[in-house]
Amino acid sequence: MRVPLILLIVLCLVTNSNAQSRENITEYFDSLWLPVSDTKHAAYYRTIEYKGDVVMARDYFISGKIQMQAECSKVTPKLIFDGKVVLYYENGTIRSECNYKENEQTGICTSYYENNGAVKVIRFFEPGKKVKYIRCLSLAGEDLLIHGNGTVPEESPAKFECYSVIEDSIALATFNVDRVSRDTIFTITEKPAEFKGGLEGLAKYLQATVKYPKQARKSRAQGTVYVAFVVDKDGTVKDCSIIRKVHPDCDAVALKAVSSMDRWTPGEHKGVSVKSNFVLPVKFRLTP
Repeated sequence: MRVPLILLIVLCLVTNSNAQSRENITEYFDSLWLPVSDTKHAAYYRTIEYKGDVVMARDYFISGKIQMQAECSKVTPKLIFDGKVVLYYENGTIRSECNYKENEQTGICTSYYENNGAVKVIRFFEPGKKVKYIRCLSLAGEDLLIHGNGTVPEESPAKFECYSVIEDSIALATFNVDRVSRDTIFTITEKPAEFKGGLEGLAKYLQATVKYPKQARKSRAQGTVYVAFVVDKDGTVKDCSIIRKVHPDCDAVALKAVSSMDRWTPGEHKGVSVKSNFVLPVKFRLTP
């Protein structure tokens, strides 16, 4: 009778182990990584796997190909990266490999080219310090930095070419070049553009300007509207657009508030005023 009993115990242990390590789909996301309930609108989905003290979060393209694999210390209400995080292109090539400690990048982070999987950029992250660029390589394997200095290409949407200006291994500025007009807009500058009155003045302006729309309040709509805009060389706010929506009325109020802002103090690169890109979150929260 001992043999069947031992077999039964082993089978139970194997069954429990499989149940603990099984991946479960927990959430679906659209192309902007906003959660969706209707899988018809999903571009990605997430699974969570528990292995002892390690929680493994995996994101997949809707095609079923892996997009991310991350060691986490928490997964709700949001992922807290704590360990190795690997991102993938949809063709299966590794996009980047980085390490995290309590959701902050630390140590060496390496990114790769999609076409051939060759090393693209090696950076070093240290808490409280600026990111250091160790190596930047062309697709052909040529060094793009000379003694830690140079202008290197970054990943960018189809409309733009994106570049970072590296000096002494530190990125001083990042800018986009429109592929059609060749217009240059900075996303990171040595001296960022600023709302007159700073962050405190911007908060007061939004508080005084943004009013909760009645219809949105009535329908219990709440969330954060993200408005993208450009601060021109003369400080003018232009090219405002909604990149994340909440409710048509909330979106309209947020867009009007941003587009109506007075001139900012423009950003500067090497002492010259430049165009800058910004994204401003406008929150709509219902009180209990």
